[in-house]
Formats: sequence, structure tokens, C-alpha cells
Amino acid sequence: MYGKTIDVDEEDITDWTIYDFLIGIERGHLQYTGKPTYEESYKISMAKQALEAYKDEDIKDATRKEYEDIANLEHGVALRNVNASFVMVRADIWDHIIENYKGEFYDRHSEGYNTISAKEYYRKEFDQAIKDNTEYRLFSSGENVRLVNSVAYGELAKKSKDIREDIFKQYSELYIVASYLMSIRTGWMPQAGAGSQSESWEEYKILAEKMIEIADEKLKEYEDYD
Repeated sequence: MYGKTIDVDEEDITDWTIYDFLIGIERGHLQYTGKPTYEESYKISMAKQALEAYKDEDIKDATRKEYEDIANLEHGVALRNVNASFVMVRADIWDHIIENYKGEFYDRHSEGYNTISAKEYYRKEFDQAIKDNTEYRLFSSGENVRLVNSVAYGELAKKSKDIREDIFKQYSELYIVASYLMSIRTGWMPQAGAGSQSESWEEYKILAEKMIEIADEKLKEYEDYD
């Protein structure tokens, strides 16, 4: 989860938008203030315990100062570098993937080994999380997706049914496209052993057919221009 301030080109931006965030990634210079890492949280906890345990003990001033500095670390103190990348997808290609990609997912909410489509899978995942009051897990890092300020999505999902359905549409589309791109990754990502290229021809066709359609439209524009 990113904090209230990001640094793009050495300029602090408090009321930042996703545009500012992407500009920072594009230029290769993006930093943000955020909560301590798990390792830092552990050190903070241990430092506080040490200060309590040694509060009446005679320890070196330098050691006590070190414990105090760590124990006083709070949210947003450290400025961190962000190592991130992003892919922009044309809206018509995005919509084409959503409409045509079926996928095959294990239905972990049913008995036995049953498979369901991507749309069915993410609908069940979303509804179950709402039912269990674990909205936050839908938007945590995983499944090849990292959302900016994921906790906010979980909080918004609790507001109303209309907001939940709007979030579901965005959530499901994002994860469906991410799942699709992973299913065809071996077509453009080299890997040892060649991978499973021969098992994803239907998925490759989805993208190829749309790209050919777009290319034909562009060619027609040039022909009409002549």
C-alpha cells in the first residue's frame, strides 16, 4: 500500500493520482512513503521490547539511542524506491479479451474437482469474500496484479451494493485480463523447456484475430485516403 506522498522527479506530490504514479514509473524515478516492511516492523517491535526490558538497566548510550531511533519509526517515515512496470492495453482489445476469454479455473467453492470459466470464478471469489467480510484479500498482491492502495478497495466494497458491483466489474475485468495475459505469456516470454505453447492456441487466436481486425481497419483507412 502506497502512502500519502510520492516523489516524482524529486517533487513531493501529496494529492497524487494514478497519472502521477505512472509518470514516475515511466521516467524510472518514483519513490513513495509507506508503512514499514515486515522486517522493519519486526525490528521496531524488538526495539520497543528491548527499551522496556532495559529501561532500568545501565546500557550504553549509543545502544539505547539505536533502540529509540528504531522504536520511533512510524508510518511514512522512510522514502522507498518503487520497482514497477505497467502495460497499457487498447480499450477495444481489453473488451475483446473480456468478451472472448473463457479460461478454466478450479472451483474451490464446490465439492469435487470442477472447473468453471474466468467470469464465474471471479464472481464466486468476490461474493464469498463479501460474505466472509474478507474484502481486503481480493485486492492484496497476488495473481500477477498489484493494486495501488489495495485496502481502500476493500473499504469501499462495504459501502453499498451499487459500489460493490462497480468494484466487482473493475476487479473481475482486471483479473480476467491478467489471467489471460499469463495464459499466453509463453508466446512472448522466453523460458526454459519451451513451456506450454502448444496448449494455448485458442487463447492466442483471441488476440491474433482482434489484431488482424484492427490492422485491416487501418489498411482500409489508407486505401480510402488514396
